[in-house]
Amino acid sequence: LEGSKTFTLYHPAHRKHIEADENDWADLSSPPNKEKYPDMHLAVPAQTLLKAGEVIYIPRKWPHHAIAQEDSISLTLNFAPLCAKKNVIKHLLPYAKSRGRCQMLLQRPLRARDNLMQ
Repeated sequence: LEGSKTFTLYHPAHRKHIEADENDWADLSSPPNKEKYPDMHLAVPAQTLLKAGEVIYIPRKWPHHAIAQEDSISLTLNFAPLCAKKNVIKHLLPYAKSRGRCQMLLQRPLRARDNLMQ
């Protein structure tokens, strides 16, 4: 919604280079642990800068991480089955609508550290 983030993604075929065991991943935002992940250098990342108003789709099983380039506010949606759509939307809409009210009450743009859920 605001700010920008650098996204780094890895093709699922490269998981074997960055995954020690099931759900035991390398920290993709830090220098590689060469002892635990000796082949991590073989994992080829795809990187993009996501700016305010842009959307990124990350397919299932694509390891990834994002780093904010400045204070930012973002919205992450995990896809759910169509039968769950109604339940997801009813929780999302009030949150999205509250953003404008919060900015009006605070008399400033929202910041990353603002907690709209309070």
